[in-house]
Amino acid sequence: MHLLVCVLAVAVVAMCWPSSGMRWAARLGAMLDALAARRAACVIGIAILSLLYSFGSNLVLKTPAPRCADEFGYLLEADTFAHGRLMTATHPLWRYFETFHEIFQPSHTAKFPPAQGAAIAFGQLLHKPILGVWLTTAFACAAVLWMLFAWLPPRWALAVSLLVVFNPQIAMWNWTYWGGSIALGAGALLLGGYRRIADPASDACPIGTGVMMGIGMAILAVSRPYEGFVLSAVVMAVLLFDLTSAHRLSVLLKAAPPIIVIVAAAGAFILHYNKVITGNPLLMPYVLYERTYDAAPLFLWQKLPAIPDYRHAAMRDFYLGAREYAAYQQTLSGFICSAIGKLEDFGLFFWSAIPLIFFLAVPGALRDDRWLRRALFIALASAAAISMSNYVFNHYEAPVLPLLFVFIGACMQRVWRWRLRNRPTGATLVAGLAILMLLYSFGFFFIRQLKNQRGANWGFWRDRLAASLSADGHKNLVLVRYSRNHDLNQEWVYNAADLDSAPVLWARDMRDTSPDANRELLDAFKDRTIWVFNPDTDAKPQPYGSAAAAAKPGSI
Repeated sequence: MHLLVCVLAVAVVAMCWPSSGMRWAARLGAMLDALAARRAACVIGIAILSLLYSFGSNLVLKTPAPRCADEFGYLLEADTFAHGRLMTATHPLWRYFETFHEIFQPSHTAKFPPAQGAAIAFGQLLHKPILGVWLTTAFACAAVLWMLFAWLPPRWALAVSLLVVFNPQIAMWNWTYWGGSIALGAGALLLGGYRRIADPASDACPIGTGVMMGIGMAILAVSRPYEGFVLSAVVMAVLLFDLTSAHRLSVLLKAAPPIIVIVAAAGAFILHYNKVITGNPLLMPYVLYERTYDAAPLFLWQKLPAIPDYRHAAMRDFYLGAREYAAYQQTLSGFICSAIGKLEDFGLFFWSAIPLIFFLAVPGALRDDRWLRRALFIALASAAAISMSNYVFNHYEAPVLPLLFVFIGACMQRVWRWRLRNRPTGATLVAGLAILMLLYSFGFFFIRQLKNQRGANWGFWRDRLAASLSADGHKNLVLVRYSRNHDLNQEWVYNAADLDSAPVLWARDMRDTSPDANRELLDAFKDRTIWVFNPDTDAKPQPYGSAAAAAKPGSI
């Protein structure tokens, strides 16, 4: 409600006192024009600005702690890569360490494609894993600006890129280990290359542009393979149609070789990666994990698979809940409700609907600009295919999101020219809403992160306990068990790649299967201090064998 009042206040000022903001809006526009004249410098500058925002935020906020299963999976992958391996040999006692998003047979690693893990591994080698995420965000912001220069006038490309740097959802990605920025940047390279090759008015070198498109497609293949394949297929189909219709296939013949070479190299790496981890070059770790653990299909049109055998109640309960949700989505009401939920998940990209007033200009923009019509088709076709997944989070759509920023920029440009009674209403409105978007970005991001640091993010609690246990230099083994009402999204059993050398090892307490079920684990790690921990009832781990550590009724 407060946000709506602010938007209305900006609109009232723009209509009643349009000249009040016109003078400084004109100065801002002139400054953007001067800066945008040096495109290469702007692209580098945007990347630096993104990094400065990340480091500056870290002066106020703690370095983020992982809390979601995806984050721990990427950190495991990063730790594996940082040790010079693509995977780790399966531990003989792996069933005690079994957890979400990790495969243990025939090797041990996370199920995810390698791009995000590789970025975090780079940060880990510099003793700050989150630095790898920040670098991917800087890359994404630079790639988006490079793309926007092909779709928008320079002034508006630079203006929108400045908003992108501080976009609240991208800032949230930047403060988690599961990211989203890699695919955002890769999609921007692909879409920026498409416009430069397809537009007859472009003076871009087809070979160089083909290199950028190939890099974008390759990064998508190793970050978000399905979504990347969908976007790449749609873009290449539209590009072929455009060039064929304009009798410009010779341009494609120049751009195609670097695309083919780079994508082929990425494909060869993926086949090798799959072979090392799963033993089958055609079997992705993600697919192997889903076949082993997931009780729900990947896509809406698929039938429910057989329920796997689970060794741990927490994993069974989680995946049976996911199975119920998948079955619900296959009903008409469930499909509609889940579709609405998926749309709501994208609200932060719209700065919580602040710029929706700009979209009043969409009909006219689509009428006058055939490239926006192409962008709309690419976005809708890609988003429709991507949304057919049972689970769709906002970072799944990251490859397509650059087109959202194209539309925002095109509409801002059009609204800027609006006049009411021959007064510059539109310029004041655009400038005012842009400032409001920036203020909202800062406020939302810092308030959310400060709330997480004060207790909303249980990951900080986990990190504090691990640091406390390892402070004396001794190695520890913590047997984790949960109460029946445990939040299944708060999983504690995650470890580094090298289990035997980890200072704190988190394992599942399996005494619910038999009183001596833990004996093999305890004998193997008898050199460690043994603890038992139920995060639902205990403030800290209890010594193994103490009365307080005895299995409580109802524990799992």
